[in-house]
Amino acid sequence: MALSDGYLPAVFNRRSHNSTPLTTLKLQQFGDPADLREAVRYIRYRQPAGKLYAVSESTGSGLLLSYLGECGSSSYMTAAVCLSPVFRCQGWFDNGLCRALQWALVLYQKICLSRYKTALGETIQTDTLFSSCSLRGLEEALFCQTGQAGSAPAAATGTSSYSNTSSTWDGYWEHNEPLRDVDEVAIPVLSVCAQDDPVRGDTLSTVPFELFETNPHFFLLLTEHGGHCGFTTQSDGSTTGALGEVGSAVAPNSGMGSHGTNWSHRALLEFFRATTAFFTAEERVKQLAARRRGLGGGAGGRVFRHRSVSTCKQVPACSHNIHAIYNCQRSYTR
Repeated sequence: MALSDGYLPAVFNRRSHNSTPLTTLKLQQFGDPADLREAVRYIRYRQPAGKLYAVSESTGSGLLLSYLGECGSSSYMTAAVCLSPVFRCQGWFDNGLCRALQWALVLYQKICLSRYKTALGETIQTDTLFSSCSLRGLEEALFCQTGQAGSAPAAATGTSSYSNTSSTWDGYWEHNEPLRDVDEVAIPVLSVCAQDDPVRGDTLSTVPFELFETNPHFFLLLTEHGGHCGFTTQSDGSTTGALGEVGSAVAPNSGMGSHGTNWSHRALLEFFRATTAFFTAEERVKQLAARRRGLGGGAGGRVFRHRSVSTCKQVPACSHNIHAIYNCQRSYTR
């Protein structure tokens, strides 16, 4: 869908996720955006004149929000969308999921990690890892074990220390909670959530409504149905709530669901178009203001006097009042 609309989609997977090879002895912590930052820089290098947009699904939104918070106005992004995000991740790991979902996700993680059991045995206690029965147990075994990072020297592995700088669970989340630097986010971010999401949990306790009420960069699209990443429209116009995979993709590689069109993908593309139109109009206003100041007299007047009004590009029409939606000023904090 994005490709047909003129975008060039690219998919980012975490290390060892979705059959991505693990070429080092270092896994990526939950909220560590270092790998994503390198991927964005590479895309920027290949497409220096293009606008960059980001889409994340499920827990992948934690990585995207961490990146946007750490980078601030230097993220190179124009806008971003989070589909079925998990906002308060430490509480999500602590509270756990229903038994069936917990078992399925833990099993999936163990299958992915089992490919590297021998190599990971040099840096972590694999017995503790593969005997864990919860997502929190897996995360703690991977990143919160003391005395494990020094077993494989950094010079030998070509990576930095494997474990987190803090060996405690609370210390780990001080560095990895997705909303830790949320005040630094400097682009519009749309979150698409469903009230019946079985993975995220209860809406009132897991969706930070105060964030969307006080931060002008964050927008919330909350639906009654949709499940987890299952915002699908059937041929009769009704919506379904299928359970989607908890992944780390930063851009969707498909715009179609198994039962019909995934309307959330259409909504995010419309959000990107509206955001781009708003910023284009904003730049046009600045150019016109600068031109008026130049025509006011002095040397500036001579510079602009022979320029035609046609030098300003025509702003594309938008289907709704984008100035009412984005009635705020962007903040540049970094």
